[in-house]
Amino acid sequence: MTDENRRTSNSSSPSYTSSIIPIEAYPNSGIALLVPAGSSSTLYSYYQRSDGGIMETQFADTGIGATANSTLISTAAQTALNATKGSPLAATSWLNNGAVVRQLFYIDDNGNLLTTNTTSQNWSAPYSILTSDAVAQGTKALAVCSDTQTAGQGLDGIRVYYGSRLGYIREVGMDFSESVSQPIWHMWNAFNGSDVGSGVDCVLEGGFNHLYLRNTTSEAVQQWLWNYVDVTAWTMSMFDPFPSLFPSSPALCCRCEKRNADAGCSLQMPQASQT
Repeated sequence: MTDENRRTSNSSSPSYTSSIIPIEAYPNSGIALLVPAGSSSTLYSYYQRSDGGIMETQFADTGIGATANSTLISTAAQTALNATKGSPLAATSWLNNGAVVRQLFYIDDNGNLLTTNTTSQNWSAPYSILTSDAVAQGTKALAVCSDTQTAGQGLDGIRVYYGSRLGYIREVGMDFSESVSQPIWHMWNAFNGSDVGSGVDCVLEGGFNHLYLRNTTSEAVQQWLWNYVDVTAWTMSMFDPFPSLFPSSPALCCRCEKRNADAGCSLQMPQASQT
């Protein structure tokens, strides 16, 4: 269809038609994406619809214009996930004895950080992964990383980062070497001075966990590193010198890609308006 066909005859501005059905997502709720472990041609997205239910959309390939199929996530007992309206979402995928696991993290009305997973259609019964803690009210900070690397070469487990009611970003995680069927979740590092009102993101690359968060004192975005090959402690490797460029509560998104022999990570965030 040409632009002339699309333009109405009684308007000076163009009018367009589309077969795309708009998503009715709950305002200020989270969106999560994952590519299944071991795949490069399928994409899943997650969002919360207006009634609070969480939708999973499967795209046939990762290109623009991919065909999609959306379903409401429910457990084998056909019960809802009971996510709080406006919950942030985080999703990841990992291999369990050849089976591709898709795992989702979200928040309920009581401040619990819940998780559920699936290898097919029905999802497991949600449960809380926190011990002696709860999620900060209204936080948008939630991120997850997972991998199944050999011990000493990379992460072999799941790491989740969330805005704690204690006022900072906190790490909770499990190792597959301990248990898969009955996961043992550990309350690990606390990032003092981090902003629970802003986003958080993590990405795994070359045996490192790259974690990005915002500091409340400096208002700068920081990068923290954990080395799974030579484990010592978290170290801060980047302190952004231009905090005025970023809004007070930025969403953070990081990705790494490898081109030829080189790998690099990039961080995306909204820029504050300049007057």
